[in-house]
Amino acid sequence: ANLVSAPSSLRLVGFDVEHKPELRKGSKPSVHLVQITSPGGDECLLLHVAAAGLSTMTPRRAMRSVPHLVKLLNDARVVVAGVGVRGDLDRLRSSHASLFETFESTDSSQKETSVKSLDSQAVHLFYHPEAAGASVAALASLHGVAATAQSKSITMSDWSLAPLSSRQIAYAAEDASLSFRIAKRQFERYGVPTGATFEQWAECFLGVDTPAAMDARVAQVLNNALVKKKNSIPEAMLAAFRKHHSAVTRLRNLRLNAARWRAMTLAVAKHASNAPGFKSAVSTLEVLCAAAAKSPAPFLTTEDATENFETENFETGSTSAVPSPMRVRYEHSVYRETVGPVGPIADSTFTCAATAELLLPADASGSVPDGADPDPDADAEDGARAERATVLFEGRGRSKRAAKDAAARGVLAAVLAKLDGVWMCSNAAKWAAEPEPE
Repeated sequence: ANLVSAPSSLRLVGFDVEHKPELRKGSKPSVHLVQITSPGGDECLLLHVAAAGLSTMTPRRAMRSVPHLVKLLNDARVVVAGVGVRGDLDRLRSSHASLFETFESTDSSQKETSVKSLDSQAVHLFYHPEAAGASVAALASLHGVAATAQSKSITMSDWSLAPLSSRQIAYAAEDASLSFRIAKRQFERYGVPTGATFEQWAECFLGVDTPAAMDARVAQVLNNALVKKKNSIPEAMLAAFRKHHSAVTRLRNLRLNAARWRAMTLAVAKHASNAPGFKSAVSTLEVLCAAAAKSPAPFLTTEDATENFETENFETGSTSAVPSPMRVRYEHSVYRETVGPVGPIADSTFTCAATAELLLPADASGSVPDGADPDPDADAEDGARAERATVLFEGRGRSKRAAKDAAARGVLAAVLAKLDGVWMCSNAAKWAAEPEPE
């Protein structure tokens, strides 16, 4: 029986393409074989488009030679499933444009094929955002779909040859069949329990092939901008989208915080070893401020690194403003000035007051760290427990620059004491600053 029987108007088919391995960097290999299953997934069409000479055919001739393929590729009711399937469609379009031009819109803004793509890997990453990725074989194993003909040597074989070997035929047919069965199992595992129809479930993922595209689609769905009210998504499925948004936000913050931790620790190590660009405390503080600002909420801990769905505008992508996590300002003055006939003379003394403001996480007991005040901007609205700490140090010198350097050195020492174990690791910085043994 067809997976997408009424009330859905979409027809699911497995899809894949094969091409001769291209070792030249930046080259775009031409598609040689197209594999498409039937809507029920029990049959598979293997079309050697290279041997058929479709790349040199006009759209009219292609329509006469392979009418069913041309109609399928330009049918808005067809959903082709696979891993990286949108890239496969783009590759086929690039090397065999005649298969798409017959029904192509004259509108220059509408250059995509009518057929819709459902990337099984994108679906997998939606429900498992912590995963790094998944191949066809991995997805087949996860969903209990048997794969017997998959082989790396066959994948990298020469698909431009005609006729194909029996092993190539078995591999290609199974590849498309796996694409269909994996998508079917994904709908049964994730869509059916929510009460969604295949059309409701699939439309949430059609055309999505990158994390950025998934973020945009999640925003659409949560704003109810993707589907019409008459095809509204069941509440259980909306809950899955909210869960995904929360998990992705948490993971993104953790990755940013890890990157910030590494950048700040390395900056401290370079300052300790007098590396170029890090010799002065002023420049090191500037690098630390820049590294802290790269994370949208660097004061969040693992427990706090989440984002409140209700407070974000998904349609515009805007969020509530996050206070600057670290900033340093300098105020100059003259401590003692000796004025000569033409102005201040050499024994004048300048002072510089350096003030560093840090947004630090509250400790486990909820008490305020030494020298810190509760931050009014970090309230219960965004769920972050943070305290603002202020460090002040005054430096003196025979010039404004010398006074600033002295103030910066004092502030840097105090700042590192507060950041150690929070935003950076002093022990790791010491280890990285040690010269390598000869």
